[in-house]
Amino acid sequence: MKTFRINPFSVFGPPIFLTVGYVAIALYFRFVLKYDLFRSDVLWYWQDSLNWKTPFNRFHLPVYPLIIALLRSISVGHIPPIMLMMGINLAALIISSLSIYNSIKITGISDRFAAIGSCLFGLWPFVGLVYTVNPISDVPATAFLLTGLLAILHSHTFVAAVLLGISLVVHKAMWPFVILIVLAYICKCRPRTWKYIVALFILLAPICALWLMGSFYYSDPNWLLSTSASVGSSARAVLPILEGMIGTIVAGGLKGFVKGGLVVSIAVMATLSLFASYRSKPPQFQYGIAIAAACLFGFVVLTHIEIWAAVRFSRLLALPLIWNLGHLYREKRPAWLTDYISAIVLIFLFATQFASSWYMARVYFK
Repeated sequence: MKTFRINPFSVFGPPIFLTVGYVAIALYFRFVLKYDLFRSDVLWYWQDSLNWKTPFNRFHLPVYPLIIALLRSISVGHIPPIMLMMGINLAALIISSLSIYNSIKITGISDRFAAIGSCLFGLWPFVGLVYTVNPISDVPATAFLLTGLLAILHSHTFVAAVLLGISLVVHKAMWPFVILIVLAYICKCRPRTWKYIVALFILLAPICALWLMGSFYYSDPNWLLSTSASVGSSARAVLPILEGMIGTIVAGGLKGFVKGGLVVSIAVMATLSLFASYRSKPPQFQYGIAIAAACLFGFVVLTHIEIWAAVRFSRLLALPLIWNLGHLYREKRPAWLTDYISAIVLIFLFATQFASSWYMARVYFK
């Protein structure tokens, strides 16, 4: 009798692996750390979903709360709030994983590299699974962004416009990514026909509609930006750029040293990825430059109060990193990329999720 076996490098391998990892981190939070995830921003998003008829939170954008409200209505309130939100994030993680895999495969890069990129996104150091199990809007936002980018790679312009447009009203961190991806698309394709004007209108319609309705609601045209801009404004007044990295390091102590080192390391990685995409020009290198530049933008402009958001969304670097690596070794797999080395790296990345979970439960929210 033939046994059933999943190829770890197939399109289904990474989602299965990441789902198992997700469950492990969720159980670690619940039974080992005894940490209640239903607090802080998670609780805030739930409250936003209860007030879905007036979706004008000055900090949060409305699509994630609207998804929560829709699924709560479908389930007739029988699913506990935290389970409902965690389910949305797990689905978004799987969709993002599949999108990363296919975005790599479409460029002609091998299954192995596609699987590595997909797993790297889900296990991004210290944030990959932690900020998926902790069900804020990060992963739903990136799911819309990545599926929109995949639609671009398949030349589905209108589908891409819809998905990228939705991402703009899921999380403000998507704004620089979408702007730069659209600029990369213009540079690559040089669109001239009317349909691209329609696609741009479709893309901008959700965020423009939200801004317009909120402006009437608050009688304030700056409502969408004013509160976010005020966060860390005093620190930004002292150092207009790079305050996030410098301020984190000079905070002192082991915490400042470790966190600052991680922030600087990922900022350097984003810089190297940007230049590698420009110099080596792998397939779709324009979009690799756009993603790396958007990540780097966060590290440059955010303050030490906000800088962890740049780390959270730097998981999108998994795509340009693997595009570059896969292009470099497109003819032959590197000798060092053995199953043994791959397993060690995955175990290390997985271990960082437990370390970050412990820090969140025992230090940050103590």
